[in-house]
Amino acid sequence: MRRLEWAGLLEVLAVILLGLALAGFGPALLGLQLSNPLATLTPGSLPSSWLPLVLPMLQLLLVQYGAQFLVIAIVLIVGRWWIRPADGLRRDSKSTPRLVLLASLAAIVAFPPVRILMEAGRVWDLAPAGPPWREALLSAPLTGDFYLFMAVLSFGVVPVLEEALYRGYVQGRLQATFRSSWMPLVLTSVLFTFLHSQYLGVDAFSLATTAMLFGLSMVLGVLYRQTGSLLPSILVHALINLPMSTGVALGVATALTVAGAIWRKALLAWIRQALATIRPIDIRPSHLLAIAVMLVTTLLIPVKPLWALTLGPVFLVVFVVLARGTLARRRA
Repeated sequence: MRRLEWAGLLEVLAVILLGLALAGFGPALLGLQLSNPLATLTPGSLPSSWLPLVLPMLQLLLVQYGAQFLVIAIVLIVGRWWIRPADGLRRDSKSTPRLVLLASLAAIVAFPPVRILMEAGRVWDLAPAGPPWREALLSAPLTGDFYLFMAVLSFGVVPVLEEALYRGYVQGRLQATFRSSWMPLVLTSVLFTFLHSQYLGVDAFSLATTAMLFGLSMVLGVLYRQTGSLLPSILVHALINLPMSTGVALGVATALTVAGAIWRKALLAWIRQALATIRPIDIRPSHLLAIAVMLVTTLLIPVKPLWALTLGPVFLVVFVVLARGTLARRRA
């Protein structure tokens, strides 16, 4: 890879790791007491009301993602002199209805397999029991206060924060540095998939879920690359995260499948355009090495968090060295 591509990759990894460190140690250093409402949830002891959990959950998410965006802001301000932010990122002037239409076409592709897999795992218990909080959320009655809590945890706040981080920053920065059109999508999807560590495991269902997350991230990444807007990916992300009963989820999946058959020409045209977005796929050894670096670093975060966090400053130093070398060549 070019020096600029390695600098972009290491910048992203350094930002993510330093953001995680700041989110983990910052509140304690400031004397803030944050609680994770999920830690108290079990299938046998659901809260009588979900309303008291809404504010603590919102505070926790804002601190976690706020730390990431603070580090991003600092790095972007300091590094604005070396990177070309518009390189590889098209700002197509699409209207909001057009963006919603593209989101609908992507939902036809992404929603049915994702939700059918999720519902199959819940109905037939295809995997060993996951974290207690996940089992509790799956078994909770779909009441109004539960939807309010999940608006923060899954389909309201989280899609906005995650898409701003993964598509807006990670993919955007990699698109600004990589010549390849497909590498930013793959690297972003690796990060997105394996930082959802609650879904990782060695059983068949967990492996299928991991593959599903990667495929979903690729679809969301194509949407962002096609439009330069976060709106379509946020809409699809929110729809997939929306709590539904098994019957409703399968009904929506069926309706989208029928819509795909009716809109097959538009759907096929979008799929062809999506495939054209990531062609040609030029796989080089340096690309495989970049994917390995991203994968190993991401897997270290839940397994060896202190090891992973110590890599943040190292990556940042190497990023600065590479960025200075790029700047020096440009000035020459």
